[in-house]
Amino acid sequence: MGSEVNEVVPPPQSIRIPTVGDIYEIEAELLKQPQIDFQLVNRFADGLYARQVTMSAGAFVTSRIHLKEHFAFVMTGDVSIWTDQDYQRVKAPAVLVTRPGTKRVLLIHEESTWVTVHATNAKTQEEAEAELTTNDPEAINRVRQP
Repeated sequence: MGSEVNEVVPPPQSIRIPTVGDIYEIEAELLKQPQIDFQLVNRFADGLYARQVTMSAGAFVTSRIHLKEHFAFVMTGDVSIWTDQDYQRVKAPAVLVTRPGTKRVLLIHEESTWVTVHATNAKTQEEAEAELTTNDPEAINRVRQP
């Protein structure tokens, strides 16, 4: 017995796709606001790192730049996702593939739990974050595959 994976809803024509610069401007404005501590759980297995985060309804969130391709499982909730390449509204359950060079802006419509799974030999959260993500905007074009 299982559950169906919901479809990703295509963007309405009125949704604007932000530039990378727009995303950094949004992030700068969000950093001026009180910050929210989300529930974060890190797990390591043989060559794998799983990062589970639960985000509160109403939150705006920006991600770091992802350096490697990996899976993102939206376990619960409803979230709008913007990158400099597209917009999606995702309702759990859903499975996404994150491409290298992705930096996201999220609007959490209802409490959402995500689990990302990464191939890495890192043994700590700090090692994994250093290997898998960055805040260097120059990395976006450097790591994107043609």
